[in-house]
Amino acid sequence: MSLFLGKVHFWLYNKILWFEHLEDAIAAYADGRGLPAQDWKREFEARYGASTGGRPLEEIIDQSNIHGWLQERITRAESRQAAFLTRLTAESPEVTEDLKALFHEHGLTAGRSYEGNTSSPESLFNGLNDYILDGMPCDRVNQIVSSEPDKFVWKMMQCVHKPVWDAVGGDVELFYTLRHAWIKGFVSGASDQYEFGASADQLRWIERKSA
Repeated sequence: MSLFLGKVHFWLYNKILWFEHLEDAIAAYADGRGLPAQDWKREFEARYGASTGGRPLEEIIDQSNIHGWLQERITRAESRQAAFLTRLTAESPEVTEDLKALFHEHGLTAGRSYEGNTSSPESLFNGLNDYILDGMPCDRVNQIVSSEPDKFVWKMMQCVHKPVWDAVGGDVELFYTLRHAWIKGFVSGASDQYEFGASADQLRWIERKSA
């Protein structure tokens, strides 16, 4: 079966697995606050589709529709997480700072697991994209603005996440608040030489820390 699958499919599936791992961490946090996280999880899986369960890609993918299957799993994962975060913050609005810490820690773990090139800001950006979900590769969400030895800048050209958050009645700004906390964790976990920044005009950057 694997003859029909390429590196890009396993690469994308691994990003989905990281996203689902984060979903589990959010559920565990909600459990710890005495909230009915497992009931929510069952509700959201029934509504938006079950998780992959971490099973090997070649065992579960529809090889007659590889692209469509992966796209559906991305939508499922994003929908469940958006619904979970929306429900959680509606029940306990004060948890946002805790969630930022949770996302930062999860990103830190991913950064520490990264074994690729960190010799430049651009190489670290490439590593980041082994973990975060921004739709399918063909969506071309990010565009490079500049690449210098000490700073790499990119711009988000479209938001593929807002339709998902709108569909669950959530606010996509929460997604970006938590996503930025995750990236900050990843960058610091992968290398102590760099830091992440973002601006309101959709620019993001990784730059070398000042001496």
